[in-house]
Amino acid sequence: MFAQASRASAALAAILVVFSAFGQDGTWEGKFPMDTGVIFASSGVIDGKLHVVGGSPPNTLLQIYDPGTDRWAAGASAPTARCAAAAGVIDGRLYVAGGMFSCDSSRTTDILEVYDAAAGRWETKERMRTARNLSAGGVVDGKLYVIGGQQACAPCISMTTVEVYDPVIDKWASRAPMPTARSHHRAAVIDGKIYVVGGQNVAFAGDRGREVGALEVYDPATDTWETKATMPTPRLLMSVAALDGRIHAIGGQDLSTNLKTHEAYDAATDTWAADAPAPTQFVWSSAAETIGSKIYVAGRFTPSPYSITSVHEAFTPADKAAPVLTLPGDLVANATSPAGAVVNYTVSATDNADPSPTVACAPASGSTFPVGTSVVSCTATDVAGNSSNGTFSIVVNGAAAQASILVAVVENLDLSAGATESLTSKLENALASLAAGNVTSGCNVLSAFINQVAAQSGKQFTAAEADQLIAAANQVRAAQGCP
Repeated sequence: MFAQASRASAALAAILVVFSAFGQDGTWEGKFPMDTGVIFASSGVIDGKLHVVGGSPPNTLLQIYDPGTDRWAAGASAPTARCAAAAGVIDGRLYVAGGMFSCDSSRTTDILEVYDAAAGRWETKERMRTARNLSAGGVVDGKLYVIGGQQACAPCISMTTVEVYDPVIDKWASRAPMPTARSHHRAAVIDGKIYVVGGQNVAFAGDRGREVGALEVYDPATDTWETKATMPTPRLLMSVAALDGRIHAIGGQDLSTNLKTHEAYDAATDTWAADAPAPTQFVWSSAAETIGSKIYVAGRFTPSPYSITSVHEAFTPADKAAPVLTLPGDLVANATSPAGAVVNYTVSATDNADPSPTVACAPASGSTFPVGTSVVSCTATDVAGNSSNGTFSIVVNGAAAQASILVAVVENLDLSAGATESLTSKLENALASLAAGNVTSGCNVLSAFINQVAAQSGKQFTAAEADQLIAAANQVRAAQGCP
């Protein structure tokens, strides 16, 4: 019989010690221990709190952990004492399906019970079609999927069975079977797909079984399975949780050795990498759930000394995500002098861990940008040293470009043909003089344009149109450096 670690001893062991990753990626820290140590329990997160129900030793306890206070509290006891059940949270309710009565593998069940956190009570729903234990659960689009598991012992044969429960109609339905029969495995959800990893495969009665490293992904939208990169360390009874697009597989055993191994799978690259090993060698953890930026692992069986403990630890992955830059589109400004124009712009960045990543751009906002096209290069860097880069362009129109634009403006006004021709002719003569390097002549022609417009204000032009043309012509003179 496993010894139950005392609450007092566990509390002393968990005094907020932060375990260094020693060159690995993330960090572990001790959290306040569970009120009652358990293994093979079911878990889920409701309103940012970890809910752990049942498990071994056989019990109906609902233990609720609040990360904000780092303390546990008791919830309403479950109707049925069982362990190794699949679980998932839908709309503030914890669904617990299957498992085995009193942790006796010869007494496998198909019962589905639901805890309503808001009401603080349990109710029984339609039973699963297939009784099983040591299966894995995942929730996608408001439905609970129960995957794999094993039959009652004997023969303890591993299963490929997949069932989905719809709480709206209180009905179960069968889905495409998993490619690899397994039990003692875990599952996590990323982007609407269920990732199933590890476990044990028992093919026939009396079979000792073998560790499973296969990672298989179920897509509920298409009812199909896809095989991904194999977990480097095949094992069973580990803890698994998803965080920031990665599946973390922690601890477990390989049928002969209990492990601290921690490997993380990146769904975007289909690759595995070692991460910070668990500070405590363990298997059969009760809960591995993600809350915020941490993975909480609570309750476990430890091999030395053999005991069921209330140990509770949290893992924080290293920040590997680069900040996200928000850049303006390409900007256009008119030169205000031969040197160009002062241009102000706004660039910002957000980061999954750093609330205030540093943003640096060159040339900086408020610089004088020369006539022509300038490329602004920006870099955002977070406190972990991750960075992202981006560019955008600033186009500064010189005197010639501004004069050409002014020609188009005049042509679009409702003027007499003679007035339009007279004004556009002056602007084209100014352009020709400026292009030839005859600045004085070009400036004089622009002055003549301004005088003609002023004389016709309220006649050929409205006062507003005249003001617009005069301001634009003066801007061309300033860009050219006219006296």
